[in-house]
Amino acid sequence: MKRWTALFCAASIAVALIGSATLSHAQLGDIKGLLPGKAPMSAPSVPAAPSKAMPAPAAPKLGGLDASALQKQLGQKDGLIGNLQGELAQKDGLLGSLQNQLAEKDGLLGSLQGQLSEKDGLLGSLQSQLGEKDGLLGSLQSQLGEKDGLLGSLQSQLTNKDGLLGSLQSQLADKEGLLSSLKEQLSEHGGISEKLSAALKKVTDLEAKAGSVQAVAKSNEAQLTAARDAAKKAQDQATQSASAVESLETQRLILGVLLALAVIGLGVLAARKPKAA
Repeated sequence: MKRWTALFCAASIAVALIGSATLSHAQLGDIKGLLPGKAPMSAPSVPAAPSKAMPAPAAPKLGGLDASALQKQLGQKDGLIGNLQGELAQKDGLLGSLQNQLAEKDGLLGSLQGQLSEKDGLLGSLQSQLGEKDGLLGSLQSQLGEKDGLLGSLQSQLTNKDGLLGSLQSQLADKEGLLSSLKEQLSEHGGISEKLSAALKKVTDLEAKAGSVQAVAKSNEAQLTAARDAAKKAQDQATQSASAVESLETQRLILGVLLALAVIGLGVLAARKPKAA
């Protein structure tokens, strides 16, 4: 430490003296004498002078600076070096602290990089799920288009059914009018049946009388035959009327069933038809 201090001091003195003047051999010797391990150069020998009382030697000077000033500067430099060494120690401590913080930051950075990798994996998974959802959405949109087409077809069928229902209702009204007319005719034929029953009764009476009165039977045979023919004709007409009424009643029942089926079909179509938003 002392050696480096001496070197530093000598270098400072040399720099201070270089700009002012050229160093003499004596000054160079003094500077070399400050260096450790170097003995000051001896002055060249001169003839001995007559012995006289020599005054006390003065402090050596270097470029106009005495040794005390140099020692003072040396002390200042030593203090400055000590301060610098203290600051250097503080910087070393701060550097160690910063290195520890850097290590912590490196660990935190590694953790964050791991989390980033996990987030990237999660992002890839979410993107894959998004692609699947897009495919499902396209499929649902296609199905919706098919349903719209089916709905249009059902609406067309419903319109056709409405027309058929109107036609069936018109036919039913016609059949009901015809049925009413046939019922009136049947009511009129009911009077003929009563007359037929009375005629048959008369025939029976005549036949009973014919068994006892042969002559009367022969005379009334023509009347009996005519009465039988009339009764048979009236019976045939009554049978035909009854058959016509039964046929009309059957048709009315069939039309009623068709009408009920049409109403049920309309209700089903109306239930399938989506409600307006």
